[in-house]
Amino acid sequence: MLFAAHESFHIREGWLRKGILGIERNPYLFLEEHTGDELGVGRNMVSAIRYWLQATGLAGGVSENTNGKRTVHFQETPFAQLVMRHDPYFEPE
Repeated sequence: MLFAAHESFHIREGWLRKGILGIERNPYLFLEEHTGDELGVGRNMVSAIRYWLQATGLAGGVSENTNGKRTVHFQETPFAQLVMRHDPYFEPE
């Protein structure tokens, strides 16, 4: 695990749910240039959301090789699926 990859931001209300919903729609969300616009946060906060999703075990990076180029996309973990399905208090919209 990386230290200080959270850009000194603590977890904020709504970030984890917002991040999970974002990667459900687009697994390559954290590779795109305008991720902050889609999530409604600043660039450094995007890095923090990505970090906290991994640190909490709600999402993980999946490495793949496409045409000799390595990319990493994110997907929710089985734990995240359980939380989203069964926890009515998980930062509802």
